[in-house]
Amino acid sequence: MGREVFERALKDPDSLADIELGPEDPFFEEFAYIAAEAYEKKTQAELPPPERLFPEEPAGDRWEEDSDDLAKRFPRLWAKYGS
Repeated sequence: MGREVFERALKDPDSLADIELGPEDPFFEEFAYIAAEAYEKKTQAELPPPERLFPEEPAGDRWEEDSDDLAKRFPRLWAKYGS
């Protein structure tokens, strides 16, 4: 959806509630395969696994999935997609 939508979402994740998606769009599963498919097409080899360095502790504010934390943090997204 472009750089503008991306940068707005970085500043205000709740702005994603303004985006109209189709019923399958929130899952975007096919995007997980794009890099590997492009690499394999270009190199005729499988994409090597990523080398990741994970921090010892997660960054950011702690939140609880089974509480109303997400509804409080992102009220517009919760109203649109929450349960």
